[in-house]
Amino acid sequence: MAEYGQATIIDSDIAPVAGLDRMVATITEQAMELAKQYRPHEITDSDDYKQSKKARASARKDIVALKGDYSASMKVIRDAVSDADKRIKAALAPLDAIDAEYKRELAAADERWAAERLATLQELYDEYAPYLVPLVPIGAIIERYGTEKGAGWMMRSTNIERAKHALCDAIDRIADGEKIVEANVGAEDLEAAKTDFFSSLDHSAAIEHAKARAAQREQVRMLEEERRATEEAARAAQAQAIADADPAVEVVGVGSTLFVADKPAPIIDTRSTMSREQYELELESVSQTPDYRPDTRREILNHMGNRTWLLFTFNEPLKELVLDVTPTELATIQAVFRNNDVHGKMRRVG
Repeated sequence: MAEYGQATIIDSDIAPVAGLDRMVATITEQAMELAKQYRPHEITDSDDYKQSKKARASARKDIVALKGDYSASMKVIRDAVSDADKRIKAALAPLDAIDAEYKRELAAADERWAAERLATLQELYDEYAPYLVPLVPIGAIIERYGTEKGAGWMMRSTNIERAKHALCDAIDRIADGEKIVEANVGAEDLEAAKTDFFSSLDHSAAIEHAKARAAQREQVRMLEEERRATEEAARAAQAQAIADADPAVEVVGVGSTLFVADKPAPIIDTRSTMSREQYELELESVSQTPDYRPDTRREILNHMGNRTWLLFTFNEPLKELVLDVTPTELATIQAVFRNNDVHGKMRRVG
């Protein structure tokens, strides 16, 4: 019997294989004989062309026949090998089952060992840095620091005491990283920066992200200031244009409230973004007031934006009407006042 671990030729006297050399020798001899019969050459005329075509056809026929003999012989060998392979596979099945069982048991043992190692490290983590436990899972620390070259906290070859010491060092590094983030990030971005750091355990990346957020926020602020300045300039220009067109209007500031001034007391403020249904309800409510007079109701249809209806309701003589309007709506309101003999000095205030 062969020594364990060395290859052994079980039986070299297998009939199909034993005849393989004879088959190869026979085919070689026949091929050489055929090669002597045929001589391809340069074709010089039409008769030579016809003869060469016939010679090639004859040669191909002989080649096919010889290959057929070879194929038949090889089929016998392949069938014998295939059958032997199946039988040997069946014979080795019990050994394959033993190997698979060893593999399962070893994997289960590795899994139990890893769970025990992880539980030991988790227990140390809970005691050493309880404040950090809710923020950074032990798995994230192992992935970041325990798999570095030469670390191998979760390897059997690494002593548990060595792994514990390395874990404490890693926790100290995280604490140092948190202090670096605090020293380099402003209060407005600190919470987000710490969240980034505890997720990645990379204080440099967390600081860079915080700087990028601050820069973006500053850019948004500048754009917003520019937008407000542009809008203020446009409103001022519109208000000035209205004032220039109507001397009765005094532009005191750039705002959104219109006063019909020089009247002692306010009556009603009903400008809104009412729908048609809301408008009807408001009109009905105003109509029920004791001092309501139908001839004093005024309506303006406003097509600007989403504001659909403007309702003005007042008693005669008009004392003061306070409305929240935009500069471009002022001219329309002035026209309504003029058409209804409502005069007086109007001003806009910021």
